[in-house]
Amino acid sequence: MPDGSLITTLIGAALLAGTQTVVPPPERDNASEAAEAEPRASGSIVVLGSKMKERRERANAYVRATGIARGQLPAARWVEAVCPKVGGVGPETAAIVDERIRALATEVGAPLAGPGCTPNAIVTFTNDAKGVVRRVLTRAPHQFKDVPLGERDKLRNGDAPIRWWHVIATGDADGVPPVAMQPSFVSIDGGTGGFGLPMGQGGVQLRYKEGAISSQATRSIIGAAVVIDVGRAGPGRDLRALGDYAAMVALAEFRPSQPPPSDSLLAMFETNEPASGATPNDVALLTQLYAVPLDREARAHRRMLAEALVGSGIRRKR
Repeated sequence: MPDGSLITTLIGAALLAGTQTVVPPPERDNASEAAEAEPRASGSIVVLGSKMKERRERANAYVRATGIARGQLPAARWVEAVCPKVGGVGPETAAIVDERIRALATEVGAPLAGPGCTPNAIVTFTNDAKGVVRRVLTRAPHQFKDVPLGERDKLRNGDAPIRWWHVIATGDADGVPPVAMQPSFVSIDGGTGGFGLPMGQGGVQLRYKEGAISSQATRSIIGAAVVIDVGRAGPGRDLRALGDYAAMVALAEFRPSQPPPSDSLLAMFETNEPASGATPNDVALLTQLYAVPLDREARAHRRMLAEALVGSGIRRKR
């Protein structure tokens, strides 16, 4: 496994370098200030009664649209404690965003570090998002090893108001990094494995474990970077919503479809009536992500995430 402390130090140094000028925070109107005391995403999301089949279809569509556990790539989450750091804005604004990140992490069950921790989830406000990404790519290119080439180009040259990426560590079913070579025959639960183990999607060896099929591999997030382009995010944007958005994309490998799911905060920049924070669907999805076993195939993860949405009552905008 890569040295987490080294990676997170590079994330902080590379992102915060060249952003000495404090960016003024987005303007906040009276409505957004009054919303501080309101529960997350209040009023705009309602539970709709529907047939179970329709609820399952909506849940499956929502999970697919988020991009989590896409294709044959299993889901990843934080196993080590998350330590957020917000830069590029004044202390008051940074404190609001930091509080939203910590609040959502606590709500969904993500491990959260205490005061004095080493930052590993960096959120940067800037007027030059492309420049920030390009500096990081030049100084610490290994940070992008888990980002597909097409997505990497969007990070560097795209116009998204918010862009993000993760550093991923892989390990066995218990999170232990794999050895360089595996013997042809290994002992599995008292029997002989090796070449005799069944194969799953993507050529992954499967193993029966406590009544379930284990992929014998896990993916965990050990670093995250979120870059918010102040100009493109728009003036008057609710800081609570920006904080929740940053928290969501730092806590999970969201790669939303275009357009993103309308019943998610991921659609913030695609609608005239964005949610005021992480929606109930977003919270249910992340809560399940931080509860499912990591050593499963991607399709199993998608099924488990969708089941959580059905169980909590998949919700959508009126």
